[in-house]
Amino acid sequence: MVSKKGAQQSATEDAERSEQGTEQDVEQGAEEGIEGIEIEGVVEGLQEDSQTQMKEEAWLEGEGEIALVGGGVIGAGWAARFVLNGCNVVLYDPSCEAWQRCQRVILQAERALSQLTTAPLPPRGRFRVVEHIEEALGNAVWVQESVPERESLKQRVLGQLAMLLPKETPIASSTSGLLPSRLQARLRCPERFFVAHPFHPVYLLPLVELVGGEQTSKALLVRAKKFYERLGMKGLIVRKEIDAFVADRLLESVWREALWLVKDGVATTEEIDDAIRYGFGLRWAQMGIFETYRVAGGDGGFRHFLAQFAPSLLLPWSRLVDVPQWSDALQNRIVAQSDAQARGLSTEELERIRDANLAGIINALKGEEWGAGALLLDYERKLSERAIARATKGEGAKRKGKEQQQPKEKDEAKKDEAEKNKTEKNKTENFLQEGEVCLLRERVSEMWLDENGHMTESRYLQVFSQATNLLLGSTGFDEACLARGFGFYTLETNLRHLHEAKRGEGLVVATRVIDCAKKKLHLLHRMFSLSDSRPRAEVATAEHVLLHVSRTLARGVAMEKAVFERCQRLCSKQKLVPQPDFLRLSLQRTKP
Repeated sequence: MVSKKGAQQSATEDAERSEQGTEQDVEQGAEEGIEGIEIEGVVEGLQEDSQTQMKEEAWLEGEGEIALVGGGVIGAGWAARFVLNGCNVVLYDPSCEAWQRCQRVILQAERALSQLTTAPLPPRGRFRVVEHIEEALGNAVWVQESVPERESLKQRVLGQLAMLLPKETPIASSTSGLLPSRLQARLRCPERFFVAHPFHPVYLLPLVELVGGEQTSKALLVRAKKFYERLGMKGLIVRKEIDAFVADRLLESVWREALWLVKDGVATTEEIDDAIRYGFGLRWAQMGIFETYRVAGGDGGFRHFLAQFAPSLLLPWSRLVDVPQWSDALQNRIVAQSDAQARGLSTEELERIRDANLAGIINALKGEEWGAGALLLDYERKLSERAIARATKGEGAKRKGKEQQQPKEKDEAKKDEAEKNKTEKNKTENFLQEGEVCLLRERVSEMWLDENGHMTESRYLQVFSQATNLLLGSTGFDEACLARGFGFYTLETNLRHLHEAKRGEGLVVATRVIDCAKKKLHLLHRMFSLSDSRPRAEVATAEHVLLHVSRTLARGVAMEKAVFERCQRLCSKQKLVPQPDFLRLSLQRTKP
C-alpha cells in the first residue's frame, strides 16, 4: 500500500513408494455436466455456501487438517504449498523416507517463496506424519491423494478413504491423466471426488487442473477452484473428461517429437532444450500459444496468421502419432546426453536454479499484471488482507516460529503447542510499550542473508514496510481506498541497525503512531529478536513520515475521515508515554 518515494502441502502396501519418480504432468477434462457450458457462467451461476467459505478460510488459519495420502514428489510439494499457506497438514505414507523428503521440500519451498514475494506469509501450519491411514483422517477437512500413477492402486486407496471419511469431506486426486469417472465408479459418495492435478514444483507453479467425473458435483468443482485459488493457485476447470486432460496432452506431443529428434540424430537433448528455452519457451511462459500466434499475425490478428501459416499443417513437419521404438540403445543415448548436459550439477542444485528462475519469470510478469504475474499480485493482496485480519483480531502471535517435529500423541502435541503459544505471547508482551501494537512476525529466511550470514540491509526495510502496510490496513486503509485513487508515499525514513539478525531467527515488530495530522503520519517501528539465546533484544528501529496523497491530483490531501480517526486513536494511546530520545523525524520538519 505504501509507495517508496515514488508514487510498492497405503491404504495398502502397494503404496510403499509414493510417486517418487512420477512427475509427468497431465490433466483431465471436466465432468459431463459442464460440457458445452461457459465456465464463467457456471462459476457465476452457482452460489457458494457462506458457511462453507468461512470454514475453508478457517483452514488457512490452522483449523482442521488437510490430509495427504502419498508423500512422493507431488505429495511433498502439496505439503509445502499447504503448510506455507497456514494449513495444518497430516501425511500418511508407508515410506520411512517420507518425513525427511517433505521437510526438505518445505525448506526448498520456503526459499523459493522468499524469492517470489515479499508479502507477509501466514504463520506456518503444523506438519506431521502418521503410521496408519486412519490416523490421517480423524480431523481431515480436505483430502489430497497422491499415490503412484496406477489405476488399480488408486482405486483401492480411494475406496478405503471413501469408507473412512464423512460423506461431505472432499477427496481430490493428483492423477496426471487417469479418468475420474473410472476412479470414482465404486466409491461411496462419488459426488465428492474429483481430480486436482498440479504441476511440479507444486509449491511454485500455480496451475491446478480440476476435472470432474460423471458423478462429480458441479458445485464441488467451483468450490475447489476457489479453495485452491486461496492458496495462490490458478484453478482451471477442464470442460470435458479426457485422458491426460489439457496440459499433459500438449506436453506429450512435444515429448514424442523430441524423442524422434534424438533417435534420428537430428539434435541432442541439450540442443532441443536450447531450442525451447531460448525460443518459443519464453513466449509460451507469458502468452501461451494462441495469443503468441495472434501477435505474430500483426495488425491482421489471428485471421492473418492462419491465412499465412495454416497451409504448413499439411506438410510432414511432425510425427505426433508415432512413437520411436524404445530400446536400450535409445535410452542409453538420452541418459548419456542428459548427464553431459547437467555438467556435474546435482539434482538439488538444479532444483535451486529452477526455482530461482521461475520466481524471476513470475515476478517479471507481475510488473505488467500479466498471466502468472497477475495471479501473484492477487495472491499478495489476499495474503495482506489475511495478515491484517489476524493482527486486528489479536491473532498475530499464533503458531509462528513453531518448530516442525514429529508429535508424540495427539493430546500431548496440543499441550506442547499451547505452551509454545503462551511462551511466544509472553515474549511479545514483555517488550510492548503503551500505545504499541504487534502486527508482524517474521523469520529470517536463508535468502535474506549476506555473505556474513546476517540479514541484509534491504530486508530490514522490507520487514518495516510490511509492518507499515499492516498498520495502515488496521486503520481501514484498504483496496477500496486505493481504488478511489488514494495512497501513502514515504517522505522520509530513519533506520537504525542495533544488532545482527541471523538465519532462522524469529523477529517481531512493535509499531506505534508517534504523530498524526490530516495529511501526514509519523510511525515508529521497533524490531525485536525472539531467539532463546537473546530474547527481546532490540535489533533495529525505523521511523517513517508518510504523506497521504491523491494519485489523481498528484498532491497531498487529507485522509478520509474513518482512516484519520483510527490513526488519531492509535496516536492518542501513546501521548503520555515519554518519546524515545533517538527520534529524528517530525511532521513539522518534514516537507512534502
